[in-house]
Amino acid sequence: MITPDWVSIQDDHRVVYWDGHAKGAGKRRFSRFKNATDAEAFASKLIKDANRTAGMAVRHGTNWKDLCQHWVQHHDGLIPEGTMRRRVSCMNKWIIPAVGDVPLIDTTLATLVTVGDMLVSNRSSRSNFNSTMQTMSVVADWADARRALPESPFGADNRRKREVKRLLAMVQDGPKMVAEEGNERDIQIDMVPTWDDVVRLSEKLADRVGGISKSREVGDRYGRAVRIAAGTGLRLCELLALSVEQIDLANGILTINRQLDRYTPWDGTERMPTTPPKSGLSRKVVVWAKVRDDLVAAVAEADENGIHFPPYLQQNWWPYAWGRLMENARGDAEFPWHGHWLRHHYGSYSLAPRDVGGLGHADGGGGGELQL
Repeated sequence: MITPDWVSIQDDHRVVYWDGHAKGAGKRRFSRFKNATDAEAFASKLIKDANRTAGMAVRHGTNWKDLCQHWVQHHDGLIPEGTMRRRVSCMNKWIIPAVGDVPLIDTTLATLVTVGDMLVSNRSSRSNFNSTMQTMSVVADWADARRALPESPFGADNRRKREVKRLLAMVQDGPKMVAEEGNERDIQIDMVPTWDDVVRLSEKLADRVGGISKSREVGDRYGRAVRIAAGTGLRLCELLALSVEQIDLANGILTINRQLDRYTPWDGTERMPTTPPKSGLSRKVVVWAKVRDDLVAAVAEADENGIHFPPYLQQNWWPYAWGRLMENARGDAEFPWHGHWLRHHYGSYSLAPRDVGGLGHADGGGGGELQL
């Protein structure tokens, strides 16, 4: 096989190449293969990719996750904080999970549509859909100006607009479930998951974490977090920030006075970044008796800083890593509700009358630890 001077196939079936697609450009790398056929196939792909990226200022293997990280690093401190937070949130919650592994050289209209499909399938709000599509366009325009993407990466402008309009119509007009915070009283008991549904989700999440961490004990620890969320009504970042000093086991009360700052990287090795709870208001939460044992176990397992659910593999953006984990566990458990519905589960069962299976707490029932 004849190769350019920046690629060579060795007698031991190693492929040695420069990742800048020119001799002396970038880093010199090598990959080893079992036979000459596999080595030649890999070399052919390298050459094909180099031809496709001619004129592009990216190295072999650079993907959308890399691009998002470069964009954030370049714009840090240069744009308004609120705008940066929206962009980072869209990247970590939607763009990277959907297309983070897509090489930049393979970017097409399908890349944009894949992100849109994920938003639609997760019943995203219209504002969230618009913010994410705008973030995709902003990042793509920035990369295109720096020759990091193919020319017109999302294809003809009119076709791109048609696809975005089609997806937006599905967001606006597709089936909707009431899921916004602040209207828990409008969500009836027959709309939320049952406790059996919650337990099934917790078990599937425990299986996933146990498999990833190679420890069933670690898996059970994080499976417990799902049940605690359903038995306390904590929001995602409140749950991840939960620590020993916030728990009053004797009275069945949690003091929620902070949440994990989702916009600051944290891998669990340093002090946890926190912000005040939603609306800046602290509150007391009544704990269901059925999750008392889970809370006792969580206290016993807290790390040296008293945190119950830190990143188990030093994930840098823990809230988003947890969100992706929940999404995968939802699929495993055939659990059609989003994670925030654990909070609605708590609210609906706490407020619903006892004659329909609730606790009747809105009428003064319950008292102390709520009982199911």
